[in-house]
Amino acid sequence: MKFLCIGCLHGKLHKRVLKAMKRKDIDLILIAGDFGGGSFQRECREYESKIVGKYGVIAKFWPKKVIKEYRKKEKRWQKLSARNTKKIFNVLKKIKKQVYYVHGNWDSISNKKHTFENSGDFLIDKVRGKNLHFIHNKIVKISRYYLIGFAGYRGTVMKDYLRNDISGPKPSLKYIMGIDKLLRKRLDKLFKRIKDKSKIILLTHDPPYNTLDYLKPRNKHYGEKITRDTIRKYKPLVCICAHFHEYQGKAKIGKTLIVNTGYAHNG
Repeated sequence: MKFLCIGCLHGKLHKRVLKAMKRKDIDLILIAGDFGGGSFQRECREYESKIVGKYGVIAKFWPKKVIKEYRKKEKRWQKLSARNTKKIFNVLKKIKKQVYYVHGNWDSISNKKHTFENSGDFLIDKVRGKNLHFIHNKIVKISRYYLIGFAGYRGTVMKDYLRNDISGPKPSLKYIMGIDKLLRKRLDKLFKRIKDKSKIILLTHDPPYNTLDYLKPRNKHYGEKITRDTIRKYKPLVCICAHFHEYQGKAKIGKTLIVNTGYAHNG
């Protein structure tokens, strides 16, 4: 079987990506999240950097005037992102191949609170299409393989090993570790349902820690330790991820092949 693996569309379905989707030798499509976004992302990042640098990452501690301004900008960004995400899914519905996907940090789903990094009111887990399958926290049997979907993005705020990077007030370590424990339990439950772990393909968003996840300006690895520990424990065949646009390529953790799909926004 031949899979087309992509991620980080960020509001745009590039013509080269669309052409690849229509190839006759492609059996199915795997998307590692981040449908949302668009041309406004640079403005969004610059504003975020300015406000976080001054007041910290937790919005409830910002001055009321700043929160009001932020909410106004956030509403516009969400509207633009939702529009772009909807356009992508309208095209995906017409692709004559099965599409399996998870969410990224720029996507909105029905059981996740909104942040300004999302696709607004467009919920990607609620899209209807015979060929579209949102598989976060699910197992899908494909031929002799098992596809596990687990979005796997918590963000810097929710990673205990990056807690010191957070400016301003920090979430409690107890709260962070509670989330960590819950996610590990959910992943364990999925993997334990499959006897032959060598037939597992893991579709996630954030790369495993210390693999295709190095952020040069910070001189640190920002991947997900939960994903790395799970790979070491169960040794799946492949892990498909995205998030770090600059690291399109392959690596290995033991016998597991790690594939970072890179930045599909640019093709």
